[in-house]
Amino acid sequence: MFDPTVFDNLKVVLEGAVYDLDLEGYIEVNSRNDLVNLADMSRCWNIGFQETGLQEGAAAEIELSIVADQLQAEWKKTTSYAGCRLRIHYTLPAAADENGMAVLTAIREIWGADAIVESEVSFDPFASQKMHRQTFTLSFSTMITEEHAGDLERLAESVFQTLKRINDEKGAGI
Repeated sequence: MFDPTVFDNLKVVLEGAVYDLDLEGYIEVNSRNDLVNLADMSRCWNIGFQETGLQEGAAAEIELSIVADQLQAEWKKTTSYAGCRLRIHYTLPAAADENGMAVLTAIREIWGADAIVESEVSFDPFASQKMHRQTFTLSFSTMITEEHAGDLERLAESVFQTLKRINDEKGAGI
């Protein structure tokens, strides 16, 4: 029997929190991946979802990752704690002339100034309709450790509340 890593423990807590939101009917999980990169021995888990009934609305994805150095530190007990990186992605359709400032403002209001927010715009140049996709990625400067496990249910709820706010704002004409 193997001893689960911090990554495994945090993944299980996050997964449970997200599936609870799905079970309660707030969201619909539409993707889940648990990957091991054999080239650098890192791990990445993500789960994607949308607000129930809004297939054309924004989508959210929670991503948890750990690099080999952190896994080795945990296995060899060379550090008092091992940690994972957490990123949150919001992807939504947008007209070509939208700049995303209203979405960015909504994200900042919920997550505060500590969250690092990056924005990316993509589009299919061959599509007949020139719709863009905007992705806002939140990352955090600190690593997530097992000490944060108790906060992950609240984090999943905040991801959902942000998704709902983006969809509400988008319906209002972002």
